[in-house]
Amino acid sequence: MSVTVIATLHSQPGQRASLLALLEPLRQASLQEPGCLQYMPNLDPADADCVVMVEAWQDQPSLESHTVSAHFRHFCVQAEPLLACLEIRQLQPY
Repeated sequence: MSVTVIATLHSQPGQRASLLALLEPLRQASLQEPGCLQYMPNLDPADADCVVMVEAWQDQPSLESHTVSAHFRHFCVQAEPLLACLEIRQLQPY
């Protein structure tokens, strides 16, 4: 069963551009992973410090492989000082 992930990243004030710069290489690498169907950052026009990632994965094992990948772990380490808050929601189709 496919899995959709909505990750809402709130950057520290004024740090969204820096966060987006880190997200681009992560996006490129993630799109090359088996089972990655979509990996798209979206800007929130009402919140200058917010990025909403919409991800679609073929199945749960694909998502789990992503979360332990070197490029994802590297992003997490680099992004930590830029983030004020991170909310991750995992959804399944009805």
